[in-house]
Amino acid sequence: MAHEDLDYNPFYKSLQRAHTALYEQAQSKGWLVIIPHSSTLHGVQLTQTFAEMHILKPSPYFQDQFIAACKAESYGFSIEDGVLRTESGFEAMFTANVLYEELAYSREYKPFRILVTSRPLDPNYKPQVSDTDSDIGIPVGRLVQERISLNDHTRLLRSLPSYDKIMIALDSALVQFNNNYMVVDGFLDHTAKKLDRLCAQGVETVFTHVPALRKIALQDSRVEDSIRLAVESYILGWVHQKVIRAIIKMKGEEDEEIFSRCRQCVGISPESLGVSKEFCCPLPEAMVELTALDSFTTPLEKLNCLKNTLELITDGVQKHIKQDMLTQGKDAASPSLVSDDLIPILVTIIVQAKCNRLATNLFYIENFHWASSSKANLGYSLVTFKAATEYILMTDMKHLVPATVEEDTTQDNPLAAAVAAVSKGRVVQQVKHTGSTMDNLRRAWESLDGKKPVTRTTTASSSSSSSSSSMSVRPSSSATGLNRRASEQPASKAASAAQPARVAGVKAQLWRRNTWAEANQQTVSEELAAAGVISSADLHRSRTAN
Repeated sequence: MAHEDLDYNPFYKSLQRAHTALYEQAQSKGWLVIIPHSSTLHGVQLTQTFAEMHILKPSPYFQDQFIAACKAESYGFSIEDGVLRTESGFEAMFTANVLYEELAYSREYKPFRILVTSRPLDPNYKPQVSDTDSDIGIPVGRLVQERISLNDHTRLLRSLPSYDKIMIALDSALVQFNNNYMVVDGFLDHTAKKLDRLCAQGVETVFTHVPALRKIALQDSRVEDSIRLAVESYILGWVHQKVIRAIIKMKGEEDEEIFSRCRQCVGISPESLGVSKEFCCPLPEAMVELTALDSFTTPLEKLNCLKNTLELITDGVQKHIKQDMLTQGKDAASPSLVSDDLIPILVTIIVQAKCNRLATNLFYIENFHWASSSKANLGYSLVTFKAATEYILMTDMKHLVPATVEEDTTQDNPLAAAVAAVSKGRVVQQVKHTGSTMDNLRRAWESLDGKKPVTRTTTASSSSSSSSSSMSVRPSSSATGLNRRASEQPASKAASAAQPARVAGVKAQLWRRNTWAEANQQTVSEELAAAGVISSADLHRSRTAN
């Protein structure tokens, strides 16, 4: 049985809510609390007697034995080598494996132990087949598995019984919202509340059409959380363009200020911001991950992008420290990266990624994401990025930029920003070859925003230059390379200027799907050109550079 989050265990929640006095008594006296794994609780009545059976106090007669806190009966137990055995009071003896143990603390900071077991201690317990398998045909494990992308959440909704009725109801409400609801400047809080209500109605629609799913959700709240996330992602995917345009209007000046300050700080290093030298190293993977932020649609996808960026920073720094210690022959414990160092490092990554809608994205995540994802590090990611944004806005860093910034070789080669980390061998992914890299590239590109690879046509230029496009980026001030070609071909200007971010977005998507095989830059260049992501001129420039 898998390790589970006790906050979702129905008996643990029952102790906290329905049997509060008993649970608080066990905490104050330091008694042993037994929590059967949630997968064994289908059909079990969580009565007062059942709860008392699972609170064990030390036996007054035998060392290392316990008795249940039952008032009517006396039940004895012993625990040895990870096995809980019945000792007295039972007609038929049985054992329960201790899956794992947690140490908890009462309000008075007194410690007490919680043991999660492979079965309940009720002598009348009989395993039952979950309603999940018989009524809706989807195992609980699949219902509650972690999902991030809009496509995965949509597939979950479409896998439910009566999904056609569910989708018709959701789509009808969303069409009405898009056609009739006007997002008024300065009233985005009203828009957020309106969409929150739509999400709640959508969840109720799902449970109305699938009553068995409601019954399962009452036993395991993770199921309800999964449905809420799926409905929220589906709804926000529908209305994303309408909402994000309104947020850009409100946050545009702050976006401009952040972007302007980042441009002034190109070349700044973590060390110049006070970061310990041992934590300073190139982090191209984190930069490329953050570059893809605008390519995502739902708040959860964007929030996960922030989390992945922080994880890539932490992992990259730790690998650098270990490699440095190995090189110097040191054997001491490696230092840990703390917030005082993480935030300045993140600032340099934001500068490198050239995020032109950072304030917009953070507002979107904070105000349009309501469903619980049960992942505390997601919330931590948002707080960390907000702190880094404040750092950028409140700190004068221009005097910290080196007088001579190393020439940016990616200006004349838009491919370089996207594939540098791979071509330099800094990224090692465990990949699953599910088709050729060419096919994976096309699928990843189409998954970005539902569009085909950009080609140098007037139509592509028009779609790319839209101010509301989630893929738009600011062109560099450089008069060379990509921007010089764009000025010579006005019809392709917007598409050309957006190429670095698009290429970076494609690569980030491929990393996330574990489909980007380790390859050299030349191979990647040819495949990107064949897909229409870069031009033949870019391909020639890449060959010349190599």
